[in-house]
This record gives sequence, structure tokens and C-alpha cells, in this order.
Amino acid sequence: MVLMMVLAYTGANANSGAGALTASNPGFGGGGRSQNGVSSFLGASPAGGTGGSGDGQAAVDLARKFAGKDSSSIKGKMPHFTAAGGITNNCADFVSSALESQGLIKGHHINVKAMEQELKKQGYVQVPASQAKPGDVWMSHSRSHTELVATKGATKLIGSNNNGDSRQEITEHSNQPNSGIIYQKR
Repeated sequence: MVLMMVLAYTGANANSGAGALTASNPGFGGGGRSQNGVSSFLGASPAGGTGGSGDGQAAVDLARKFAGKDSSSIKGKMPHFTAAGGITNNCADFVSSALESQGLIKGHHINVKAMEQELKKQGYVQVPASQAKPGDVWMSHSRSHTELVATKGATKLIGSNNNGDSRQEITEHSNQPNSGIIYQKR
């Protein structure tokens, strides 16, 4: 039997309060995704890493759960993340993990140039920053770095970035629209 339940909440109580039923506290062992005050329990939780939602915003939401953390410390906590680059080089691993966890790409990639080729094979195309949306893939022009587009228009990116002392930390930051290229799934 398939059980599908949608709980709608209104007002400030939609996703707050210790006793409130929310996507993070559904009141039973399930999980869900909250959007505009509606929590849905339709399949795996986006953070669960199984199945995924196929939604770019869910990939960004998953990435944001690790903001401020050293990338090497999230191995075993973020689905699919391997920390293959040790403490200094995990950008493609992080982006690939967020996308793979949501069913947006097949396979796992730890190299930017190889990931770009695979994105193209899987239906991703280059788009201008003005068309970018959350969950798209930003790459530097030299293909030496990649991050997830965090906001419409690519005004913010989130990824595994060098923090100045040879470690990589998950950060969300402002972006100049033409600072790189953007791939979007079509």
C-alpha cells in the first residue's frame, strides 16, 4: 500500500516549533521536503541520498546543510561524498554529490573536466547566467573549479572552496554573472 500524505500549514508555525510536524520532524520515521509551507512525504528525503527529488533547489538545500564545514569532515555525512581530494581539492566531488543525491546526474565525479564531459552526455547545456537557476552547475572558464548555482541568475554559488589556509570549506558566496560558464539540465 502506498501512503501519500500532504500536510499544509499556514503562518509562522509552518516549519518551526519543537512540536510542529515539519519536513525535519514529521512525527514518524519518514522524511519530506518543505516548500511554501507544505511538507510532502513522497519518497525519500532529499538529504537521505536515495532516489532524490530531481530538483535543483533540493540539491542546493542539501549543500547548504554543510555550509561552514571543512569539506574533508563531511565524508560519510553527505551522501556520495568521498573527500577524494583530501583537505585541499573537493569541488567536483561536492557538486557531484549534491546532484547525484537528487538524481540529477548519474555517476560520481571528482574531476571538473571529466564531470563537464559527463554533464554534456547527460543532457546538460550551457546557458547564460540570466537563465541560471538553483542546482545548475557553474565552472570556471579554465575548468579548474566548479560550484552549484545557489540562486536564480547565478548571483550566488555554493561549493567547496579554499578558505585561505590550504583547507576547503563549504561556503555560499556572491558571484559575478560572467565569472564562469553555467550548465543546466535540459
